[in-house]
Amino acid sequence: MPRGQGDFGQYAPTKAIAGMSDMGELAARLDSINTYDRKGQTIWQEGFEDGIVKWYTNVEGDGGSIAVSTDTARNGGKSCKIITGTVAGNEGQISRYVSKPLNSRIGLELSHTTTADVGYHKYVILINVGANWLSGQVKYDPTTETLSYLDSAGVFQDFDTDSRTYQQLNYFAQVKLVIDLDTGYYVRLLFGNKEYDMSEYLLRTVGGFDWNFVNATYIVSSRTTPTKSTTHVDDIILTQNEP
Repeated sequence: MPRGQGDFGQYAPTKAIAGMSDMGELAARLDSINTYDRKGQTIWQEGFEDGIVKWYTNVEGDGGSIAVSTDTARNGGKSCKIITGTVAGNEGQISRYVSKPLNSRIGLELSHTTTADVGYHKYVILINVGANWLSGQVKYDPTTETLSYLDSAGVFQDFDTDSRTYQQLNYFAQVKLVIDLDTGYYVRLLFGNKEYDMSEYLLRTVGGFDWNFVNATYIVSSRTTPTKSTTHVDDIILTQNEP
């Protein structure tokens, strides 16, 4: 008599529930932090549940600090809290260095809060290609609601002046920047529910050493003197093989 077993694969007909063929959706249902864009392949992701020991941190000015916080979080119970110094333009920065992947389209995704005391947020990917460094940077000013990118001459150029985000402790704005290491151009930016085609913009190229790493950086600044700015950042994700 015939032997075997039923079709228990993911495409098999079921009576009560549908099968799961989208692995990104499966990860989201299992409480992954990678739920915003879901494109590309993950190199690493950080939710700060284990602290900030993997990160280089730097804060300018008096009274500034960077530490893990339980005040708010996008996912889990912790985020990274950055308090800037009291002078306008004082910056707080977190950076992570990892081994350089094969050349492809690289993405940096993160989520952060913002307030009226913030001067700007910067999202930075820095990576060496040969003896040169490619730098992709986008800056967001929450007061003027302006997005700008760092051009090939090292000057920030506005490309949207109507990018509003909610200023509240428990609201995390979501951002993703993608650059192309093969062409030396930006690819796209996701900011909240907006997507921007940046493929006509050339990345900044500077001479350097072949250190063979990729640097992902988030920077926030204070807007006025003598007021500090307080920001929480969470769910930072670095990806490769972006479309």
